[in-house]
Amino acid sequence: MSNRVSFSAPKRSDFHCFVTIDVQWGEMDALGHVNNIIYFRYFETGRIKYLEAIGVANFGERNDVPVLAHVELNYRAQVTYPSRLDVGIRVPELRNRSFVMDCAIFFAGTDTLAADGTSATVWIDKTTGKAIPLPEQLRSRIAEFEKKT
Repeated sequence: MSNRVSFSAPKRSDFHCFVTIDVQWGEMDALGHVNNIIYFRYFETGRIKYLEAIGVANFGERNDVPVLAHVELNYRAQVTYPSRLDVGIRVPELRNRSFVMDCAIFFAGTDTLAADGTSATVWIDKTTGKAIPLPEQLRSRIAEFEKKT
């Protein structure tokens, strides 16, 4: 896997798949801002929204599923309660057995970036637990979805 650490900030216009999240009171830490681990939960919500949008989120019915293999995060601004966030997701890279997903968290309706990052998701066979090639249907759905930008 290549090292994709990037400190350049993505723009809202880089994304076309979004999910809006309301910050919950219990997500804050003792310092009065959203706890660092919660951002990973927001990323997860975005990844699932993306997979739902392309029609492959029926994991209980499948023998092949996505598994998160790597995730990294850049914190850009503190988030506090109450806030509403727009989480953007895109897939900039398809590999043989995995794909990269970029995520950016914006304050809702603005271009103000709260956090961004990237993840690698591996497609596995649930029976063997081994990585398998990405299904052609998945590849084509991602390619078609990403053309919308």
